[in-house]
Amino acid sequence: DLMQAKQVEVQGVVAQQDEQLKHLRSELAKSEDLRRSELATCEDLQRSLKLKEEEVERLNSDLGRERLAFESRVKMKEAEAEQLRRRPLEQLREVGGLLKQVNSRLAAVAKSRAVRLE
Repeated sequence: DLMQAKQVEVQGVVAQQDEQLKHLRSELAKSEDLRRSELATCEDLQRSLKLKEEEVERLNSDLGRERLAFESRVKMKEAEAEQLRRRPLEQLREVGGLLKQVNSRLAAVAKSRAVRLE
């Protein structure tokens, strides 16, 4: 009778441990599913990050090219502005040279007339 009671007690403990083992296995399976899900999310985020980094690199490259092109256009416009600024000075010099020629011709004509009048 005592043996049978011990056997029933042991069977109860074994059944309880079996239930605990089932529960722990279930928790382990849930934990493993969660780990796999988090790993997949992490891999997705890494792929997304890599794509974003590539996009940033491409945009930086495009921006660098655009900046160089802009700087080149600015230098061209500055050169054009300098040329336009100098043009009136050059034209004034040309006009000044022409006026000197006209004045010297007029002086020569006046001198020749003065000589003729004498």
